[in-house]
Amino acid sequence: MVGVGLRNRLVSFAFKRGSPFRWWVSERPETGGPPDGSSVFLDSGAFSALTQNITIDLDTYIKCIHTYKKHLDVYASLDVIGDAKASQANTDYMESCGLWPLPTFHRGSKWTDLHYMCERYDHFALGGVASETTRRESIQPWLDGCLSIIKGYWPRRIHGFGIQAQWALERYPFYSSDSSSVVMAASFGGVNRFQNGKYFCTHWKEYAAEKVTSSIVDTVEQSAYIERERLNAIALVAFEKHLTELWRVRGVDWDTLS
Repeated sequence: MVGVGLRNRLVSFAFKRGSPFRWWVSERPETGGPPDGSSVFLDSGAFSALTQNITIDLDTYIKCIHTYKKHLDVYASLDVIGDAKASQANTDYMESCGLWPLPTFHRGSKWTDLHYMCERYDHFALGGVASETTRRESIQPWLDGCLSIIKGYWPRRIHGFGIQAQWALERYPFYSSDSSSVVMAASFGGVNRFQNGKYFCTHWKEYAAEKVTSSIVDTVEQSAYIERERLNAIALVAFEKHLTELWRVRGVDWDTLS
């Protein structure tokens, strides 16, 4: 993926426990790993723990961060989804251990919690909407409410957990966001594309017919998953560049904002 310009990666502690985060974390530019300017974001895996009945021990997570800290650009706090007070307690404990984790304001929490986060942190996340970003009518009122508060503390660097919908990323000035769409779409035969200002997914059959290519077609002998993943990464990089320029023109340039 580095070869197509995909420099940044989010890895989940829920799926990497007890082992190195492969070359992306352990082999940075000085040892022949990702290019300069690459970034590694360690997610605690709280959502995966909730949905897949996985237990994450906070002290083990803290130990892991300390072990790989020099390779991590961002690491999330271990949230207790649905319990803002317990989540903040985890964040406070991690800070007492010499860390500065990224906290998350979840949908359903009190607006006073978001005010507190804005007052205390200049970098935090919005979460709890990953499964609904395609349902604009469902989450736009909440995201509008979040940004109306955040604007009072601007600038604040906001990460959108699981937010990849074009309408959301063009409506709100997120500093970053993550999504598994590159991998998941490829797994189910999808080819993501950024074309004429639109980010969308087509089935490999439609893409193959339009481009007159068999490189993304599964056969009895082999899967074309890797090629679809590569094309999806190319589309994501193009989409990222589009968003960066869009917000720069609107006056939000993260290279210059303090």
